[in-house]
Amino acid sequence: MIITKITGGIGNQLFQYAAGRRLAYKLNTELKLDNSLRDTPNIHPFGLDKFNINATFATPEEIASLKKINPMTQQGYFVAKADKYHSLEEILNAPDNTYLQGWWISEAYFKDISDVLRKDLTLKEPLNPNAEAYKQKILSAECSVSMHFRHGDYVYNPYYKGKRTFAYIPPLERYCDCVNLLKPIYKNLTVFVFSNNIPFIKDNLHLDVPIEFIENCANDVEELYLMSLCKHCIKPNSTFSWWASWLNQNPGKKTFQLNPSDAKTVENWHSPLSAEKRDLPMWINVPFDKDHDLQNIEMPPIFSLLLVVNNDAATIAETLDSLLAQDYKYHEIIIIDNASTDGSRAICRQKIAGRRNVTFKKLHTKEKNAKAWNIALGMAKGLYVSFLKGNDRFLANALTTLYFVTERRPDVIAPFVYLEENASGSIIIADKKYSVKRDAKFPDEKQSDILTKEAQDAAKLLFNQQTNSILSMKVFYRQFLEESKIKFDKQLDDANAELFFQLETFFKARFLLYNSKALYIAPKND
Repeated sequence: MIITKITGGIGNQLFQYAAGRRLAYKLNTELKLDNSLRDTPNIHPFGLDKFNINATFATPEEIASLKKINPMTQQGYFVAKADKYHSLEEILNAPDNTYLQGWWISEAYFKDISDVLRKDLTLKEPLNPNAEAYKQKILSAECSVSMHFRHGDYVYNPYYKGKRTFAYIPPLERYCDCVNLLKPIYKNLTVFVFSNNIPFIKDNLHLDVPIEFIENCANDVEELYLMSLCKHCIKPNSTFSWWASWLNQNPGKKTFQLNPSDAKTVENWHSPLSAEKRDLPMWINVPFDKDHDLQNIEMPPIFSLLLVVNNDAATIAETLDSLLAQDYKYHEIIIIDNASTDGSRAICRQKIAGRRNVTFKKLHTKEKNAKAWNIALGMAKGLYVSFLKGNDRFLANALTTLYFVTERRPDVIAPFVYLEENASGSIIIADKKYSVKRDAKFPDEKQSDILTKEAQDAAKLLFNQQTNSILSMKVFYRQFLEESKIKFDKQLDDANAELFFQLETFFKARFLLYNSKALYIAPKND
């Protein structure tokens, strides 16, 4: 038995599967996957199940048995932890009962079973209608060119802040250079753009050939498959597009790899750059200045914090301080002053002076909160929105924590626990009636944000009781609200408008995620 540990995005998962598959195939033994990391927060979804892979999931007992080595004899099961601990020859000739833990980003780990892998990596299910339509466009194009931009996470994800040894973002001009290299050779180019930040690319990419932006596929695997159908490929440092090009069956394909001019630092740790340079010399290197950094460009927000102020002079300063102190910078604050008369407006203007990410709108006549929030929602640009009042407070790390959750694209994020301020001014965990009893198996911060079935049942019970009343704790996917045509009913009073808005989002949500971390401080008087 061979067990390979699965972690990272779909590109990394494919390398891990390929290395394990090759070893199991050579030894004529079974391959099993250690997928245990899927149960922890901030992890990319498992994508290998979309392919016709030849592997099953390992049990906890099987994983423990293969990772166990006799400390006295140093014999027993062989654990291959990472490329840097073992030579290529050791991995290729590892014995049965090996546990593989690493990235294995090189064709060298599986080159001798390429044909086997290509059969494994065919799609298990038919494409969804959107992807099928794109497939037909790609196949009917005279000369299709895939252009992949890994951009969104490299810019927005706090994990990559300061990690410029591999999170390089090629300038868009270099992509255009690649197209210009193809134009004299091939006629009637059509560029198919793939990205985790299509809105940014749409606004900033300018080509003089037809462009199709690939959107609304069912999952990343469908996009990878579509990319592999194009005749030529332009790609950044990405295992995702590495596999798309590797699976490309066009015998005359040209793959343009955009590399930093000085990739020495990257080559030290088996990145796709070094793997491509070592294994795929036919790929065309397109250098760019590694100091070019799109993080300096003003980016659209991930979060829109929609704040309605109703004569909140006593609390609005604390509310704004908490929002302005967020350590995640890709957010906007939209303030709707609901005709306040107690000085709230002056406090707001003083607090937000000079802030580029804050929009202030004054209503001249008093409206219900429902109408004010609908106005703010119409102004929002973020992927996710949160509806706040002038006495709400977020913890300083709330948006950073939420960002990792939003990468899964849930329609609604509903935290269970929150904080409150007691009479002495101390911040404490909220009353247990808003949490889940331990016998409901509610996970702590070190465990999954996606709850067990028991905890989900407890969540439904709590929602039907009281948790639903705390609108300010919840975060909503703006596209989901728009597609579902969900707005606040301005005919209802404030409390009922909030209640019915939340009920509708809960019932219509395709992916409802309960978050176990406390991000919010409840108002003192609520």
